[in-house]
Amino acid sequence: MISFALASKLKTAGFPQEPELSYGGLDGEIFGGFYICGMGDGDVGLSFLSDTDYKEFLKRDPEKYVIMKVPSLEELIGATGVIELQRQIFHPDGSRKDIWIARNMTSEQANKEMGETCDWAESDSPEEAVAKLYLQINYI
Repeated sequence: MISFALASKLKTAGFPQEPELSYGGLDGEIFGGFYICGMGDGDVGLSFLSDTDYKEFLKRDPEKYVIMKVPSLEELIGATGVIELQRQIFHPDGSRKDIWIARNMTSEQANKEMGETCDWAESDSPEEAVAKLYLQINYI
């Protein structure tokens, strides 16, 4: 799961905030998503909001309440584009460290022709690595 700070950066960078996850149920499909939401003073928590709950939360005073999407890995990859995601274990100092690396394959193909490096990001989780890559590609 991504952090509060990273969710905030994604929102600022224009990551889609609307619920996209779809679950089948006895009463039909439920559309929703995971959100960090609550009071703007830092009293927040992680919640699953249906499409209806999300729209109701948006009616609250934005000066007092915060809401930020916590996207799934699938949503992050879909928004980032064609990527390569690798888990690597580095041994530079004799210790083991698991790290996830996300690379933008679209820019890598274009950059091969120009001799430049591709966009990439690393983190301890695949979600954070792809979120950081999204920010590199889209952050203004």
